[in-house]
Amino acid sequence: MSYQNLLGLIPPLVLTDISTKLNEVAVLLDPYVVNLTMGERSTLYKMGPTRNSLVQKTIQVCDTHPIMVPVFVSVQDLKDDYEGYGQLSPLLLQAQQIAESINDTMMARGSEALTQGVKPVYNSVLQAREQNIPGADADYELLNPYFDLPDQPDGANP
Repeated sequence: MSYQNLLGLIPPLVLTDISTKLNEVAVLLDPYVVNLTMGERSTLYKMGPTRNSLVQKTIQVCDTHPIMVPVFVSVQDLKDDYEGYGQLSPLLLQAQQIAESINDTMMARGSEALTQGVKPVYNSVLQAREQNIPGADADYELLNPYFDLPDQPDGANP
């Protein structure tokens, strides 16, 4: 399957510009983000729609009935955490959309490289080997180990 908009390469200056801008985003976000270990991730509560609603309602209780707030709970910290969560949500969605399009494009280009480049060359090497063309055995030895992989979705090897 060929994609019309996948002809050519991204110019090096564009790649450099993109990388620079992504680095600028990382630097801007750095004071406001954390990196969690896998252990930390597994022990933290996850904020989904139900828990999001729970936080909203808890803030309402804190605002309308302050006597219910224990002395060790900072309502301002609760509000800041919730607002910070809300600030990051659209950024995450935008980053995921960009990552998805990069991932999809890499998958399409990789598949095209395999189906329209690698497979025809390998089949040519097989035919050349059958015809005893000089050098075909060396090419076969170089490429063949990769064709012991499980079948791909089209039912063929890589």
